[in-house]
Amino acid sequence: IKKPFYLQFWFVFLTCVFLVGVGFLIILLYQQLKKLGLLKAAFDTKEKEKMAAEEQFKNVWDSSKDALILTLDAEEIVAVNPAFAKLTGENPLLLPGRNIKELFTRPDFCEKELKIHGLETLRNLPQGISIETFFPWKSGILEMQLFSKLIQEDYRGKNLVLCVFRDISTEKA
Repeated sequence: IKKPFYLQFWFVFLTCVFLVGVGFLIILLYQQLKKLGLLKAAFDTKEKEKMAAEEQFKNVWDSSKDALILTLDAEEIVAVNPAFAKLTGENPLLLPGRNIKELFTRPDFCEKELKIHGLETLRNLPQGISIETFFPWKSGILEMQLFSKLIQEDYRGKNLVLCVFRDISTEKA
């Protein structure tokens, strides 16, 4: 009498190999899902940190007493904070896209007085540069301290520069 096929050696052997293979696949799947969970948790943590940093920057940007401005190549205005709009007497929504030279009574002021704030200087000084001078704004002449720092190179094909204007005329009075 012949044994049924499920009791034959080859069938039992193949069944054991199959079950061991399924076990390995389950272990691999579990490990991959575990790694995916860890990656997702790490990504979520980084995303929360990024959101917190953006919120903190937005709070500083909006509440700063100093006039803050982001420019492309220290010419085209990208963004301004409310203090800068108040300083210049301009609508903050209309300033992005304009050239910073348009805000001065002397259009040559940027080329003559702020020559040291050239992009090459900003590239060579990663900590940024600061000067004190009289700024002939259309809203009035003020003695100010200007701090400029190159934030990002090759932003929209240009250099993103942060400028901080601090009114020092009241401090010196």
